[in-house]
Amino acid sequence: MSDTHEEWKPIEKVNGVYSVSDKGRVRNNRTGLVLKPIKFTKGYRKVNLKVGGKTINAQIHRLVATAFIPNPENKPEVNHKNGIHDDNRLENLEWVTQEENLKHAYDTGLVRYKDDRYSGYLYSVWKRRHKTDMCSEWQDYLVFYEWCYDNGYTEGNKVCRYNTSFPYDSSNCYISSKIQRSKVSRDKRKRLFKCFGEMLTIEELSEKYNIGSETFIYRVKKGMSVEEAALKPLVKSGRPRKEDV
Repeated sequence: MSDTHEEWKPIEKVNGVYSVSDKGRVRNNRTGLVLKPIKFTKGYRKVNLKVGGKTINAQIHRLVATAFIPNPENKPEVNHKNGIHDDNRLENLEWVTQEENLKHAYDTGLVRYKDDRYSGYLYSVWKRRHKTDMCSEWQDYLVFYEWCYDNGYTEGNKVCRYNTSFPYDSSNCYISSKIQRSKVSRDKRKRLFKCFGEMLTIEELSEKYNIGSETFIYRVKKGMSVEEAALKPLVKSGRPRKEDV
């Protein structure tokens, strides 16, 4: 087989619109155009697949592995053997467990080794949350792990969310020290909410959007986004009652 040969296979669950190759390229079958990879966390590459009016963010290494590499043990992660996250050629990829992926990263020096007490807390958070409360990029433990250290995580710190109604992701999370958590626990009304790109306390939201703080908190607890909770008109009726949400 020639080194220039490129094999293409259809991508699952996109109605035959896209294909992926063993060289790590993604093609629109209707136009014949190859999609431009998008760089994201830690040098990984993804593409935006448009299907049925929706845009799907797909990580290229997972597309290649799913199409070309059997996974009889149903291992959850894809490892780059040479540690280069934008090298998505078939021969550079393999299915691994979370433990195998982490061990490979330590063994090859891709992850800065730290005392087990450091990674123990982060791994426990990830293990509890990644299936239900974490963004797609953080389904990969190493991406989450590295983000935490890059953003100031040290022993005794915690990973916190600005808004607990929304998933763990880089825009909704911050690293909190013991001192910061102590201040927040003494005055929960200083908790920050991200609203239209601004970080505001409840009092600031209340003043800016002319909404009672208790009403705002009630709405957020009921599952509204911060923006919806701040802007939704109050329900008026003949007698006082809790608003319908």
